[in-house]
Amino acid sequence: MKRFLPSPSYANVVSTICLFLLIGGGGAYAATQVLLPKNSVGTKQLKKGAVTAAKVKLGSLIAKDFKAGELPAGPPGATGPQGPAGPAGSAGAPEAVPHARIRLRSHELTIGNNEAPRISFDQVVEDNAGMADLLNHPTTLQAPRSGLYLVGANLEWYNLAGEGRVGGSLEVPNPDGVGFVPDKSQSVYDYVKGGVQYLGQPFSEVIRLSAGQFVTLVAYQLTGATNTVSDVDSGTYLELTYLGP
Repeated sequence: MKRFLPSPSYANVVSTICLFLLIGGGGAYAATQVLLPKNSVGTKQLKKGAVTAAKVKLGSLIAKDFKAGELPAGPPGATGPQGPAGPAGSAGAPEAVPHARIRLRSHELTIGNNEAPRISFDQVVEDNAGMADLLNHPTTLQAPRSGLYLVGANLEWYNLAGEGRVGGSLEVPNPDGVGFVPDKSQSVYDYVKGGVQYLGQPFSEVIRLSAGQFVTLVAYQLTGATNTVSDVDSGTYLELTYLGP
């Protein structure tokens, strides 16, 4: 007599497979890993945040694997050799020499007999160092720094009457007031009765001045008449030029 065995049902098959997987799960997982082709796992297969710092092998990354600013700055490198010298720059403009010149322009100055007034000027011809202040000090030029100065001046007389002596002098303030500049500071001209139509008296002196000192030009006459210092051309003037310490 033949013995008939029952056919396996669907449930039995599924149960058997599940039991197999539970018992040999670890081996099945390992087998799956071995069966993955080489280089088959890439960016698309990795979940976001799957690779953490703990999973990265130390020393396996290089500088180009990081974004700019992510790596701390390293110590400064050794100083390189000095490069060749560049071309010489152009020379700057030389410093202007302090100089000022003031003169009579719109008026003549009347000098009475036996008088010696300072010349009062009314035009600044040149002043590059603040040496002239005709509003407050129309008779003087002021030294902007201590040192040697060339003082130049000229008196221009016109239509001298009477007879006697006309002249002038350069003066600078002394501790006790106004005093003559030493040596060649005066110019004197004597004439006889009948007068002189025109007379020019130049002055040129090298004087040591302290910063802030003034220089002035004085005119005087002893003729028995009233005479005039003229403003013709640039005849009557006072100038001051810095020469050096």
